[in-house]
Amino acid sequence: MEDFHERGPDVIRPADTWEPAILFDPPPAQRHSPTSVEAAKLTNAQGGRRAVLDALASAAFMGTDCAMTDEEIAEVSGLSPNTERPRRVSLVQAGLVEALDHKGTTASGRRATRWILTSDGKRAL
Repeated sequence: MEDFHERGPDVIRPADTWEPAILFDPPPAQRHSPTSVEAAKLTNAQGGRRAVLDALASAAFMGTDCAMTDEEIAEVSGLSPNTERPRRVSLVQAGLVEALDHKGTTASGRRATRWILTSDGKRAL
């Protein structure tokens, strides 16, 4: 069975047809429900994805190691970790961000994945 995701107000496409353009697509919602559509607009997912891209780009611009953990991305972007992670996941699915390694560490000292922009991610800026 194919994995389908909503894209746009009335269009359903297979997940493997996603393109970097999803960065700016309308937020996901149950289109038959006005309250769901309104709530989705308030989440500002596009701005969150842009904040994640900008955080990763700023690390590269500052001349530091351009790889960042989720905690670092959240701190630099100003997003809460619970907001940052889903935005970063959607960017990974769109091919704009990818895992570099597992050499990062969290504030509590645990190992963490470090993320970088892909070439498509750099072009999206």
